[in-house]
Amino acid sequence: MSTVSNSSLFSPEVLARLVVGGFANVPIFYGTGVVAPDFTMPYGADYLGTAVKIPYTTLPNQWQVVADNSPLTPIAFAIGNAAGNSTTPETATVQRAGIALDMTTWAKSNPLDPYGVARTQMLLGFGQQMEQQLITAAVSSTGWSAYTVDVTAAADPLISHDAIVSATATMGAEAFNDSPIMLAVHSHTIGTMWNRKNALGMPWLVAYAGEMSSTGAKIYRLEPFGIPVYVSDYMPVSTGTGPGGADVYTSAVLRRNSLALYVNPNLSARSVQEPLTDAQLDALNCYFAVHRYLRLNGRAKPGVALIKHL
Repeated sequence: MSTVSNSSLFSPEVLARLVVGGFANVPIFYGTGVVAPDFTMPYGADYLGTAVKIPYTTLPNQWQVVADNSPLTPIAFAIGNAAGNSTTPETATVQRAGIALDMTTWAKSNPLDPYGVARTQMLLGFGQQMEQQLITAAVSSTGWSAYTVDVTAAADPLISHDAIVSATATMGAEAFNDSPIMLAVHSHTIGTMWNRKNALGMPWLVAYAGEMSSTGAKIYRLEPFGIPVYVSDYMPVSTGTGPGGADVYTSAVLRRNSLALYVNPNLSARSVQEPLTDAQLDALNCYFAVHRYLRLNGRAKPGVALIKHL
């Protein structure tokens, strides 16, 4: 007797394992290295909404030099803030990211692999959602005045080489020895960047040489620094607050490992049957936290500088 097989035995637990296996390969921010990911976060549903301490594994300038028999001064090692102690810790809030799939009997009877399609789409969606969350953390103005350059009232109020260099300089010598690796801008800003041209009529702030990300996105590069330009409409726009009522945009200069993404990879998978359609409703949830480091590990300065411009 012949056996007829289809995908009607769709299991959310199987899908969860497939998705978790792909987390580490999601190219967030084109895989530039701006984000330090950690897929071993232990905080789950019980910690939703909880502010957890951010670990700093090393202290800046912790080595001491002595020329005689003087003792070393002990350094209190702890976690929680840029100074290396937990008195006033840096924190991040545990959030939940999830997706629900309505698997109808029609979809389950399709001979194509539902796991492969769902996994691919979910991993792309996860990367996009995490990019949005990280952008929100990166551009927060709270406590960031020392690392913000405002050119809205300058002779050149648009984003420029000078503005980018000035923003980089707020991070001190570290930022020139360990230079920025990405510029994040609003879609309006990338348009003004393309419109800025040299005497020969060629764009002088941004270029596209046919480079594509692993997901097929075009990668624009900032000239002459050669770093990728990430475009997101989640970059802040302050409507009508600039000179003459102009809109003010925020762009971010980012160094390697300047942002943190913590993810609990143990996706909770839940499935229920909908009796009226005989469909299967599956939901996957993960818990995560994002953070902008006040100080890069082993360094004295952060890895993000902001530019306010028209």
